[in-house]
Amino acid sequence: MPSRRSWSALALLLVALAPAQARAQCPAGSFCYFGTDVGGTDATRAPNVNSAATRANFLSALTGVGTESFDGLADGATNPSLSFAGAGTATLGGAGAVETFAGAGANGAGRYPTSGTRFYEATSSNAGTTFTISFSDPVAAFGFYGIDVGDQGSQLALRFTLVGGTTLDWVLPYTPSVGRNSARDGSLLYAGFINTTSFTSVQFRGTDADDVFAFDDMTIGSAQQVTNPPGSTVPEPSTYVLLASGLGILGLVGRRRALSARS
Repeated sequence: MPSRRSWSALALLLVALAPAQARAQCPAGSFCYFGTDVGGTDATRAPNVNSAATRANFLSALTGVGTESFDGLADGATNPSLSFAGAGTATLGGAGAVETFAGAGANGAGRYPTSGTRFYEATSSNAGTTFTISFSDPVAAFGFYGIDVGDQGSQLALRFTLVGGTTLDWVLPYTPSVGRNSARDGSLLYAGFINTTSFTSVQFRGTDADDVFAFDDMTIGSAQQVTNPPGSTVPEPSTYVLLASGLGILGLVGRRRALSARS
């Protein structure tokens, strides 16, 4: 039987070997999901690979939630109040409006929907006009696609106001870039957030004065709709590989100790 010290060594080994994205800083008491894809331009979409996988992982923790695609809203609509089954309403605020995508290169800005033909064009900012979402009932889960985020050097952070009035920030773990045809121009990301304390609003805070981006396929969920909490799910195959490697190392250490004791 491996000693307590050996198990501690295994834990440290698994943390060291875990992908950097999985170890991105997440506020205490929270579970953060993040994936991003680059390779888009002003006129083309980035491949939806990492972002889609992250979204699927986030949604697997929830049951009975709704997703808003903005296709049922009129072009140009501002500050809509959106209804979600089991989670109340979400009211969008700050600078922004529903936009219709008219085809590749039509808007010349790298912003596009991830489903349907419409999205909400929002602005993250370090000023008072930044994009905000307020919830009529406290929610415990929030996820969305962000398109063309960080192409003007801005680092986006989500500020959640918890029940009771305290706030916490999650800085999304991507590297911003600057200029047209930069790495994040037309980029795609999915961010999902679950917190053990429900929250009443989220504010999109950038480090730059204005970073206009497309916001689409928003999902919110109440605490009751978080039915498969992170940490209780079956590990991904890569986790099994790491675990097997770690146990193999422990087994080798144990055999060497046994042989040394016999000699």
